Amino acid sequence: MAETLIQYHYKVLEAFHEYLDTKDVDNLIAALQKVEQYHRNETDLPADADMWFRFGSDDTLVNTISDIQNDLRKPSGHPNRKMMESNLTDACKNADIEIYFS
Repeated sequence: MAETLIQYHYKVLEAFHEYLDTKDVDNLIAALQKVEQYHRNETDLPADADMWFRFGSDDTLVNTISDIQNDLRKPSGHPNRKMMESNLTDACKNADIEIYFS
């Protein structure tokens, strides 16, 4: 598996905190895309490579920015939205986020 991009933990967790405070999905996605674009500019990645996340070591899913956006745009009672907000909350509480590109 690819190495986690620890250098982006602070910015990503900061974006998660901001979302949890404001529930502004557009702002969260813009912040994550900014980190993604920065990494693209700093490295020689294939055009189809995306930034993705694991919420803790036991998370088996590949959560892309698009996945996060889609889940958080669902109605407030939707199970996918509740799960994603729970993942963001846990990541912030435990500073436990893994960030990858592939």
